[in-house]
Amino acid sequence: MKKLYLIILILIGSISFSIGQEDNYGGDVLDTTLNNFKSSYIFTPNPNGTKKYIRLIIHFLLKDDGTCNFNEVNDGLNPANIYSGYAYAEYIVDYMNSHMSNPCEMHLQPFGPIPVYDCEYRFELVGTYFWRSTANYNADLSTLQNTYGKNKDECINIFLINDINSSGGYVRYLGDNAVWSGIHYQRYIDAVNNNNTWYNSFTQRLLNHEIGHCFNLHHTLMTGNGVCTNNYNDYCDDTPTIQDMLDLGEPDPCCWNASYCSNNLMDYNAQKCALTPDQLGRVHEELDNNKYYYWRNHFTNPQVDICNITNSNTYIGKKVTVSKNCTSVINNGTVVFINASEVELYPGFIIYPGGSLTIKTNKNN
Repeated sequence: MKKLYLIILILIGSISFSIGQEDNYGGDVLDTTLNNFKSSYIFTPNPNGTKKYIRLIIHFLLKDDGTCNFNEVNDGLNPANIYSGYAYAEYIVDYMNSHMSNPCEMHLQPFGPIPVYDCEYRFELVGTYFWRSTANYNADLSTLQNTYGKNKDECINIFLINDINSSGGYVRYLGDNAVWSGIHYQRYIDAVNNNNTWYNSFTQRLLNHEIGHCFNLHHTLMTGNGVCTNNYNDYCDDTPTIQDMLDLGEPDPCCWNASYCSNNLMDYNAQKCALTPDQLGRVHEELDNNKYYYWRNHFTNPQVDICNITNSNTYIGKKVTVSKNCTSVINNGTVVFINASEVELYPGFIIYPGGSLTIKTNKNN
């Protein structure tokens, strides 16, 4: 069988190579009893425009026979399009970042003008996995995170499920490190059938909303179960309640797509593009504390040495060394991701046809 041998390399930037093969909106928070406090952070824009890149890992759940979702080589439709889950995952994360790069002005400003700031966080995809299990195909988020979650102290794990009964996604609690989404595949099918990418944009807005919950953001107008509530407290002074708007004689803003509806990222609406300074304060307090090691170039492990590779995996460390004084093999069907500031690959590192290695290194945050 053909082998590929690699000599010592120090890699900077991002490389990826393979050998051989190639509506109704959800978003419930199951438990809203945690993190009910007003943030002490006052958000001020960074004059250097520096962004915090947060690591994401995306998982596709398929049935035992590999159907009903994207797979490693195509989109799983019949007939299939040559558009793999790897490509779709990159597309979605790029779309999420584009969405967060274009904030909009709040529709609801009863207390005076609310400035529009860049949120100053973005996302970096550091792993994509495919799991074939009919038993876990529609499992709950805790089961999926416990069974398949990777690098849980350094990455947000996103599980993409094809659930025809789902209208969106959810997290387990505010500050979670995992997201369940059941609608992406149907939205992709809608995009293919209608030749309209809006349907895919629904998925990226949904994931940005759910990750907002991971960053300690409540809904602004409704409970965690999505029930519009006149005086819901999201612990942000600059996000008005329904009652605030009603008291001014304005229409109920808990609606989908009118000029008087909320357009906040954390509500259920057609735009989901606005975040207020108080909301950004909550986000960055979470990022600077509980999710500090989720940032690009922030590592829990200063040194990771890889000698034996038995399964697909993501390796994250300030410096990652592969095959020093040993032989490391990536077999057919095994996918390895490395995310580090510095990587060294020594002789004895072998990738067989059908194996894949992706390395992302970044010197700056």
